[in-house]
Amino acid sequence: MTATEPYGSWASPISAEVVAGAVDRPGWPALDSGRVYWHEQRPRQQGRGVVCSVGADGIVTEHTPTDHDVRTLVHEYGGAAYVVRDGIVWYCNLDDQRVWRWSPDGVVEPVTPPPPSERSVRYADLHVAPDGTWMTAVRERHVDGAVLNEIVAFPGDGGADPTVLVSGSDFYAAPRISPDGTTLAWLSWDHPAMPWDHTVLSTGALDGGRVTGTRVLVDDAGAVFQPAWSPDGILHFVADVDGWWNLYRMTADGAREQLTHEQAELGLPLWFLGEAMYAFLDSDRIACLVNRDAALRLHVLDTTSGRLDETPLTPLLCDPPPVAADGEVAVVAGTETSLPQVRRWRPCEDTGRVVAGGADVGVHPAHLSRPQHVSIADEDGRPVYAVLWPPTNPDVVAPADPPPLLVDVHGGPTGQIMRDLRLRLQFWTSRGFAVVAPNYGGSTGYGRAYREQLKGAWGIVDVADCVRVARWLVDNGHADPARVAIRGGSAGGYTTLVALTTRDDFTAGVSAFGVSDLRLLVAETHKFESRYIDGLVGDDPSAWSERAPIEHVDAITAPLLLLQGEEDQIVPPSQAERMVEGLEATGTPYAYVTFPGEQHGFRRAGSIRRAIEVELAFYARVWGFAPADQIDSVEVHDHG
Repeated sequence: MTATEPYGSWASPISAEVVAGAVDRPGWPALDSGRVYWHEQRPRQQGRGVVCSVGADGIVTEHTPTDHDVRTLVHEYGGAAYVVRDGIVWYCNLDDQRVWRWSPDGVVEPVTPPPPSERSVRYADLHVAPDGTWMTAVRERHVDGAVLNEIVAFPGDGGADPTVLVSGSDFYAAPRISPDGTTLAWLSWDHPAMPWDHTVLSTGALDGGRVTGTRVLVDDAGAVFQPAWSPDGILHFVADVDGWWNLYRMTADGAREQLTHEQAELGLPLWFLGEAMYAFLDSDRIACLVNRDAALRLHVLDTTSGRLDETPLTPLLCDPPPVAADGEVAVVAGTETSLPQVRRWRPCEDTGRVVAGGADVGVHPAHLSRPQHVSIADEDGRPVYAVLWPPTNPDVVAPADPPPLLVDVHGGPTGQIMRDLRLRLQFWTSRGFAVVAPNYGGSTGYGRAYREQLKGAWGIVDVADCVRVARWLVDNGHADPARVAIRGGSAGGYTTLVALTTRDDFTAGVSAFGVSDLRLLVAETHKFESRYIDGLVGDDPSAWSERAPIEHVDAITAPLLLLQGEEDQIVPPSQAERMVEGLEATGTPYAYVTFPGEQHGFRRAGSIRRAIEVELAFYARVWGFAPADQIDSVEVHDHG
């Protein structure tokens, strides 16, 4: 029997406990010797990463010891942290950042030397040579306050120290060895560019542990992504020279040939090393992920006919990267109402075989809000994209008045919210909140021109687009103007803070590890993003001050919740602490909660649960409703 209940007070089976740790998240699949491998992040084990595999017998094997956490910290964000060949698994361990080797006989041993100081030498994007005896990697060394990035090679058995193959640029990615073992391809870029602005594709001959005869192949195609060799030794890559990330290959005479002509994205911003959007089924067929309307779907490209066909796996929504071997694809994919699973698929099949992941969390699909991809024109006719999740709960009759609205701002800011199942957002919709996630100008997924709308305009375009989306929902009766909150993490936290200092559309805000002081960020942040502000705001420090929320904290009137990991090296705690000082001085209501042991983003089940419950308690306090959940109240400092 259903009854009318106030928004925010709806009882929901999607508890903070369910969101925090009910399911281990699979990712980074691999295929080797008939087995599927994947990386599994386990919130209930303090966010520990584990390499697992399964074969035809369906028995899952773990390939890393219980005291190791598979995770690399190159660029702080990390990325691909393991590789497998002939049953041997090499992986990066979080605590020491060394590369370790797991053998089928169960022996685990390091293959790179110990760093001179804690985590001062890091590896990522491992790639095994065709003969299986040695490998390449991106190495990051922290030496006397400087950070040096380079491509190195080392034997897979740890018999010798790494040797430098390529150096001299600020950053490197995707070192890939040709099938015949004679040529290395790689990406590089230099400050102030970010890898989604401009990258260079180069090759060099491999000769006795050295790279000689370096050739720059592509330096005029925008943001080159994912160089990869086909089985017959043809170099492929993704570039957005025509305004969209499309697939290309090099011809025998050194020209580049465009293979796809989509007004959709077959590439990604390279936040995580090792990311990929395509894999070779054979010399003539390529499995591709295509990003269209905030959904990643699997396609197959026939390079002889030029046809790019969506597979029968729709409505699956995929995670990058896909991998392929022996005419088979492995991918992590879910749907709008099911969690990601590791799947195997052959082009002759209508459905993929689930091999791991996607445990039942005990939530009936009727409790899940279905995402809607929307496009809203601004006053100049420019589209603003967003994903909307309406409040949904079959056990409750909604009140006649509009619901409260959470404007969920993604990070990056070169990020994108997709339409896959996100229990964190379903937590709110099942309690009576509408949630909208703007893919504001500057977001990935809508072409280079859309992505570049944020150049020099961070804190302007993103805020305007978030406000436009919120007003559109209010004007159309889908949200209560008195209960509209803006929330976000990292860059999304910055947008949240700027919106609260410049607009009066929001009656509450939540910033998780958000940027408040641009000058301080430039001084303290890590190498990878240390020049990001140049493109987003400019290289003039006076503009950094003008665009910094901390300089306008006295304009904040809406209550604000700040959440911060105590070990964050990307947006350090000093950013939140400065905001607290400003809010104290102005008397604005605020709450500040820190999370020991957490870095940039919360990985531990206890932290995730606490952050969600604190946020619910905060909205309850600010908007005056009683949650159905048994949670602790939050202390809001209010000197008014």
